Amino acid sequence: MIGATLCTLSLETNPDVFDMFLIIVDSLITPASPVDVHEGGHVQFIELHKNEDQEKWFTNDNSIIQLNKITGKAIALREGTAMVLYKETVQYTSKINVFRVNKLILDDKAPIVFTNIVNSKYYREEYKILVRAFSDNYEIEEIFNEKEPINNNLKFFCETLQEDWIFVKHEIHFDMAQKKDKLFCVVTLKKTYPIDVKVPKSMTLLVNLASNLENSFHFQQKFDFEIYWAFKIPETSQKVSSYRIRFQSKKIILFFFIDKSQ
Repeated sequence: MIGATLCTLSLETNPDVFDMFLIIVDSLITPASPVDVHEGGHVQFIELHKNEDQEKWFTNDNSIIQLNKITGKAIALREGTAMVLYKETVQYTSKINVFRVNKLILDDKAPIVFTNIVNSKYYREEYKILVRAFSDNYEIEEIFNEKEPINNNLKFFCETLQEDWIFVKHEIHFDMAQKKDKLFCVVTLKKTYPIDVKVPKSMTLLVNLASNLENSFHFQQKFDFEIYWAFKIPETSQKVSSYRIRFQSKKIILFFFIDKSQ
């Protein structure tokens, strides 16, 4: 086990004669066991006393990790657990756990409705939605670890099926206080609209986590939101159907709402 401890030595016949010293147990190999890495990511194992151009790295399962026997670089191929063995003047074994995100959830404060009606309680100039990533029931806090020797090699992005009406982008921030990555989908309702496309009654947000490694991991989760629209159009404009129409001055105000009875 890696760590430090304070030891005390004393004479059995005279306990008043004693000495104290610190013992630090470190690893000849970094990173120390166990190692967690996402599917499609990689781990660079390093020995403190390098001896180049010799095959000294081995694994018990080549289906889980692809291991370079000379350099010690391991690429995570699929979910599971494998052992990495270092064999030279000393032998060392490290456990590597390959995990994969299989659930994305939105923060409890995420909006339930989007709208362009400025005086609505739901209105925001932009909607910033916090996304949390899980592997089974375990929340992944440093999913975008890109510092050697471990790199999860992931990308995060957000999309929508209603891109003519809605603009979506992503943001990633590292919270220093909580020591965790925070992923956001940022949604903005466009201020100019196509005249020949049906007004969407709802928005579908597609949240994606994918490996930068070609033909590897890609997980997508879909979330649906209601949209409340309001438009002002000239009387000469093309007729638009709506759930509620109200006349004001010389313009028509059209309100589009979700019909719960359908």
